[in-house]
Amino acid sequence: AWSAAMALNGNLGNFVWSYGAESLINPYQSAWFASRSDWAAALPDALVVATANLLYIPDGDGPLPKNVEGMSRDLDRIAREFNVPSLLLGIGLQAEIRDDQDINTAIHALHFHDVSVSMLTAFASRAPPAGIAVRGNVTSHLCRKAGIAACVPLGCPSFTINRASNLGAVLQHQWARVVQKHDAHAPSLKIAINLPQLERGQRFHEGVYDILIKIYTEYDAIVVLQSAYDRPQLQKRFRKAGVKWETSRIKFFVEVQAWMHELQQVDFVIGCRIHGTMAGVGAGAAAP
Repeated sequence: AWSAAMALNGNLGNFVWSYGAESLINPYQSAWFASRSDWAAALPDALVVATANLLYIPDGDGPLPKNVEGMSRDLDRIAREFNVPSLLLGIGLQAEIRDDQDINTAIHALHFHDVSVSMLTAFASRAPPAGIAVRGNVTSHLCRKAGIAACVPLGCPSFTINRASNLGAVLQHQWARVVQKHDAHAPSLKIAINLPQLERGQRFHEGVYDILIKIYTEYDAIVVLQSAYDRPQLQKRFRKAGVKWETSRIKFFVEVQAWMHELQQVDFVIGCRIHGTMAGVGAGAAAP
């Protein structure tokens, strides 16, 4: 089953992103195309495109990865050919900043690739004043630097999964329950754990892994696998720590609603990855 899940997507958190992006679009007023060949068959009244970290900044002004350049040019062409009011949702920045660099200096030196600027311009020229929803302030800053004023930092689309109008109060209540159970040493405190991301240099933060395995062994905890490397890395560390592999406590999901349903059964989600954490927030669980 794990191999089948990885064949669908090597990062299952992408399904959470897609679920959030699709939730922003009214299904009763939007047409979904199964393939690109269908696009030319209909002229839409408006165009809404959701994409992720497509604004890639290569090291040393090198070329864009072929898949990033291809998709960027594709979206650029589609926006110009349709030439209708257009929105771009969830787009973000992917750039490498070394640990020894000053963050503000590094950001000041960044600039979008010409291919990215052309694609953003194609949408901005057909968008309302705030028609490009970007991940954060850095992306928005670089948009303005490139002369594109339509970019507004609204965060990841996965932020919108939980539609509760009082979400803050819901999460505050969950936090209070967690603290109460912890202080009472309640054995029923249930925890879901997301694993760390692979860092630059093909390394993991071993200290974080040690803490997570300690929590797993001391509490009623489950681990939610997300990336292709999660399973082998966890198995290796379990063997080293002498921890038994219990299939019932190791979870993974390709269906977001099933993922959130599982997290509704826990009190607390430890999130090392944004989309796994947002699945917890979507479930209404306390998720740092």
